[in-house]
Amino acid sequence: MKINRKKLNKALSVLKNSNDKKIYTPLCGVHLAVSDNKMTLRSTDLETDITATLAVESNYDFTAIVNFSEFQKLCRLQKTTDCEILRDGSSIKIDGAALADIAPSADYPVPISPSEQALPSISGKILSKSLAYVLPAVSADRTRFALCEIFFDETKIVSTDGHRLHIAEGVETGFSGLVRKSTGNAIVAAIGKNDCPVFISKSTSHVFFKFETDDINYAIISQTLNVQFPDYRQVLPKPDDYVFAKIENGASEKIETVSKLCKPAKKGQNAYCRATFDENIKMEAIAEGASVYRVDIALNSLKTVDEPPEVFKTGFNPKYLLEALNPDSTIGYKDGTSPLVIQNGNFYAVIMPARV
Repeated sequence: MKINRKKLNKALSVLKNSNDKKIYTPLCGVHLAVSDNKMTLRSTDLETDITATLAVESNYDFTAIVNFSEFQKLCRLQKTTDCEILRDGSSIKIDGAALADIAPSADYPVPISPSEQALPSISGKILSKSLAYVLPAVSADRTRFALCEIFFDETKIVSTDGHRLHIAEGVETGFSGLVRKSTGNAIVAAIGKNDCPVFISKSTSHVFFKFETDDINYAIISQTLNVQFPDYRQVLPKPDDYVFAKIENGASEKIETVSKLCKPAKKGQNAYCRATFDENIKMEAIAEGASVYRVDIALNSLKTVDEPPEVFKTGFNPKYLLEALNPDSTIGYKDGTSPLVIQNGNFYAVIMPARV
């Protein structure tokens, strides 16, 4: 059997988002099914379920469950255009290298049936770009379960880790609920900057995303969570209280330098970023045991105010600011105890101040 190597590796890079590495069999494996000159690859951790279907040249049908990491490694070894896969008894051969089945195909979890409740299809490019914007703000604190996933709110996608809030507007998904972070990562990995219609449907416990890109058909299923996402609208600042300004070109490079230097010399020491706001932003990366690094970032106010805000100092994580900025972003500021606001078209971020 022959399959295009580039497309196979692309599909595997998407499927890894639902591969369970903690359990040896069968969820650490990838399920392969070849039929009618098509190969279907499936991976699931029982929270996110991903299926990718590709065209192949095959004279026979077969199924197998092989270790995901080993299969992906073997598929990447050779540089030829096509990858040759052969069924050989209780194992498969990838470009001549044998890989044994880790479980009978019947042991793999049964796929979840698609929902009957169809929702509007949306642009894959908009969905992917919006998810890429909100994913950095998803919390890694497993004690705050609702913050570890992505909140779809009819026309918005929202995430927060309690220190910052990211919102992408204009995403007409037609449903409200929490979707797994791994699902968001998979959609971004599959679509990237391409555009394709994404068909969405929903059941009481799952959301289904179906689309085709790069000649690969994807079906991505996310378990929805029955937990309450915080009311993010309560923390949104009032724009009338803020001064908004454009940031100079090249600001991201300066902030990235500050972010890299804002690290303590030794474990247990403190590091932070301090910024002074007046006509410009004077940003300092301060870390114990290391040199202080300063940069100036020019601001161009977007509106005339009767009384310009007083010069003030505040602290924040420069990584948060860097991940919220886009080339045409505006920054809103008020005083040393109020959050920063970043706006760019349909993307909106709130960054809470830190004590310094």
